[in-house]
Amino acid sequence: MQQSKLNKSSLQQQSIKVYVRVRPLLKKELGQECIIKTDQQKYVVIEQSTHILKQEYDQVFDDKVSQAEIFKFISPTIHKALQGYNTTIMAYGQTGSGKTHTMFGSDWEYSLNISLGHQSTFIDDLQTDQNHAGMIPRTIYTLFNNLQQGYYVYCSFLQIYNEKIYDLLQDHKVPQALQIHESKTEGIYVEQLTEYAVNNLYDCLTLMKRGEKNRMIRQTTMNLKSSRSHTIFQLLIETSKADSGGQLLRSKINLCDLAGSEKINKQDSMTSAHLNELKSINQSLTTLGKVIQNLSQNNKNINKLPIPYRESKITRLLQDSLGGNTLTNIFVNVAPNIYNIDETANSLKFAQRARNITQIVQANSINATDQELVNKLLKEIDYLKQLLNMKRKGLNSNDIHFKLMKIQEENERLRQANLSVNEVEKLMQENRKMREELQKLQSQSHENSESSHLIKHGSEEGFSGSEIDKQYNTYQQTQLSNNGLLIVSNPSMQKTEVTVRYKDRGNKVQTKLGYVEASEQMLQREKRLMSERKRVIERLELLEQLQFKNNLNSSMPLNGKFPKPSKKNSYNLLNRTVEEERISLPKLKIAERKLIHDQLI
Repeated sequence: MQQSKLNKSSLQQQSIKVYVRVRPLLKKELGQECIIKTDQQKYVVIEQSTHILKQEYDQVFDDKVSQAEIFKFISPTIHKALQGYNTTIMAYGQTGSGKTHTMFGSDWEYSLNISLGHQSTFIDDLQTDQNHAGMIPRTIYTLFNNLQQGYYVYCSFLQIYNEKIYDLLQDHKVPQALQIHESKTEGIYVEQLTEYAVNNLYDCLTLMKRGEKNRMIRQTTMNLKSSRSHTIFQLLIETSKADSGGQLLRSKINLCDLAGSEKINKQDSMTSAHLNELKSINQSLTTLGKVIQNLSQNNKNINKLPIPYRESKITRLLQDSLGGNTLTNIFVNVAPNIYNIDETANSLKFAQRARNITQIVQANSINATDQELVNKLLKEIDYLKQLLNMKRKGLNSNDIHFKLMKIQEENERLRQANLSVNEVEKLMQENRKMREELQKLQSQSHENSESSHLIKHGSEEGFSGSEIDKQYNTYQQTQLSNNGLLIVSNPSMQKTEVTVRYKDRGNKVQTKLGYVEASEQMLQREKRLMSERKRVIERLELLEQLQFKNNLNSSMPLNGKFPKPSKKNSYNLLNRTVEEERISLPKLKIAERKLIHDQLI
C-alpha cells in the first residue's frame, strides 16, 4: 500500500514524552538502602557519593502509583491514533526493573513454564481490575471502546532475538527469521510479517496472549523470568470511508517492550546461549543510546550528527518513532536500591536525552482513488470470490489452500482501474459483505480438523476467572479473522483457520492461510456450554409439556403421551447461539424463563 501522505493542516511540534517509573524494593532487597527520591512527581533525586543528580521529567511514578493512573497520561495519544497520528509507547530499563510489568501487567508470568523458554499470559478484566493490566491490554481496550464504525484494524506481533526478527503469531516450533526492507512508497517494513484483521478487543487480546506465549525468556540473576527479546506489538488503523477531500486516514500504534540490559558477570556460570543473548541485547541497547544521544544533540547543534539507525534491528524498526512522524512515549523503569545505582543512573541519563528530542508530527492519510489501494481491493475481492466458489463446491481445506496459492501466483499482475471515491467505498463494502458470507460458510465447516497444512494445537492456558471469561460465554466465538475468513473453534476443532496478509520483498501485499490456536480452557468452556444447552433443551421439553397440559384450549392426546421434538429440531436447538435460545424463551412463563436464563448464564 502506498505510504501515507501527511496532512499539513494537522502539523504540530512535540517532544518525546518521558515517564520515569520506580519499582518497589524486592523481598531480597528490603535491607538495602533506597537511593531514589521523587519530588513533586516531576523530579528524580539521587544523593549518593558516586552519583548526585536532580532531573526533571514529564512525570515520575513511585511504587504506589497504579497501572490505571499511569495509563491516564498516555491515553490521549491513543485517541490521537484514531485521528491519523502514529503513536509509539515503549518501556526501557535494566533487567528486572519492571518493563514487562508496565507494558503487559503483573500477571504476565501466569502459568509460566521456564523449561520451555516461553511465557503465558493471564488477562484480567480491565473494567474492574485497576492494578494488574499493563499498557498494552489497556491500549487495546481503549482503542476498541472508542472505535466507531468505518475503521479497519490490523494486528502484528514480532520479537527481535539475537538480532533476528521473528513473527510471534506464527508457529514458534519452526521459527523463520524475517528481513527488513525499505521502499520509497512504504518506508520500512518487515517482509513476510503477518497482519491479522481484528474485529474487537477479544481478537487483539487473544493474539497478544498467543504471541507473548512464544516470546523468549530466561532465568537471570536479576529476574527469574527475564524477557530476552525486544517485542513490538503493532496495531494498524485504517478508515474505510473517505472524508470530503477523498482521503482515508491511516495510523499505527507501536507498543514496544525492550529487553533489559544486564552486566556480564564473569564469576557467574553462563551458557554460551545466555552469553550471546546478553551481548546481542547490550549491543542493540547501546545503539539505541547512540541514536537517542545524536538526535538529542541535533536538536541543539547546527552541524547534524549521523544517526546510526542501521546498526541494530530495533533502532531500524523504530526509526520513525525516534526521529520521525510519531507521537512517542517512553517509560524508563528504574530500581530504587543502591546495588543497581550505576544502571539506574545510566537509565536516567538516557531518559533525559530522549526528552530533548523534538519531532514534527502530522496526521497520515491515503488518497482513496490511489491506484495501489484500488488494485489491492480488487485483488482481495478476486481472492475472496475464488474462495467462496471453492467453499460452495465443497472443496476441503487442503484443496483450497493449494488452489489459492496458485491463484495468487497467477494474479501477481494487478488489474488497472481508475475509480471514483464512491466506487472505492463500494469496493470496500463488497469486500466486507463477502467476508461476512465467508464467515458464515466457514463457521459451518468442520473440514479444517483434517487440514494437514495447519499447525496442531499445543497445550496452552486460557483466560482465567475474569470478566472476559463471562464475556466469552456470551460472545461465544473467538472471531479472529483476516479478510473475513473465519472458522469458529469448538470442541471438535482445536484450531481456527484464518487468512493473513503480509508484504513480499517487492512490497506487494499478499495473502495466505494461517491459523489460530484454540486454548484448552476455551475448548473446555465450549464443552460446558454444550452440556448446559442439553440441560436447557430437556428443561424446555418439560416446560412445553407442562404448558400443553395446563392449556385450557388444548386437550390430552388420546395415547396420553406428549410429543417430543424431532431429532432435527433437537439438533437445531443444540446448535443455537445463546442469543437465539434467549429469544425463544418468551414462550415460557416468566419464572420459568428466569430459571432457564440463569442456567444459560
